[in-house]
Amino acid sequence: MIDVDGLVKLIDFGFAKILHPQNQFRTSTNCGTVGYTAPELLVGIHSGYSFLVDVWSFGILLCELLQGKLPYECQEDPMEIQQQCVQGDIKLPRDIDQATRDLLQCILVVDPNQRITVKEIMKKAFFREVNWERVRAREISATDGDYIPYKPNPNKYRYLLQNSYEQISNLGKPGIMGNAGASNSRTPMPASS
Repeated sequence: MIDVDGLVKLIDFGFAKILHPQNQFRTSTNCGTVGYTAPELLVGIHSGYSFLVDVWSFGILLCELLQGKLPYECQEDPMEIQQQCVQGDIKLPRDIDQATRDLLQCILVVDPNQRITVKEIMKKAFFREVNWERVRAREISATDGDYIPYKPNPNKYRYLLQNSYEQISNLGKPGIMGNAGASNSRTPMPASS
């Protein structure tokens, strides 16, 4: 998601979990999305896992952004994708520069004890020109050279909120979820605030 200042925001923390020091910042909940799940989560390490599963997922996402698909030979079979992940059978994009290749090779390491940390990622050549203090302080602006954030126009899609749309879910239909009074007519979208 992109905020009104054009900066990326992480959303959808449905699987998020607070990790505590009394557990050495580890958990053992088995969850994740096929293709993005770290190998240690798939093999079920008895000692649990920690923040490095997110580093792995970031690497997979970066590969997907670079080449438009997950970095696995098999793209269709979830079991095969998991097997490739556990074996470290990752197909890096061909046409990437050395800084990008180095970053991905440090992130997509099967053994979490050998995987790079977020603090180490920030020091890699891939991010050489990023001023992390300015990022934290939200001081990045559209005049910062190549790092021009996308600034969405809040008025561009206002018309969408003023129209009504066909219902696309079965949840409002009679007999489903006990909603006998629901109709299949056009449902107005909520007004913007």
